[in-house]
Amino acid sequence: NMPAFGRTLQLLNGLRKSVLISDSLSPIVGRGPLPRTEVVKNLWSYIKSNQLQDGDDKRIINADRNMREAFGKDSIHMLELGKLIQPHLTKDPNA
Repeated sequence: NMPAFGRTLQLLNGLRKSVLISDSLSPIVGRGPLPRTEVVKNLWSYIKSNQLQDGDDKRIINADRNMREAFGKDSIHMLELGKLIQPHLTKDPNA
């Protein structure tokens, strides 16, 4: 069994590993390779800078053209984002 500290380091290293980004997601989060944490950060920056959060319920994102092309939905709940970006990310063989 690995000590808790070792498991924590292993998890942090996994989060920092770069991933490749699909062509349909790259207009939103930028070209890869990027760490997954950076992909999520860039996604939220895009959502906020384009004012895509619903006025009444900030947990709902009203997709623009780029997001509809990437995710195939007009409206996205913020908790769905992780599941929706996953198919657009692949391991970087150089990482």
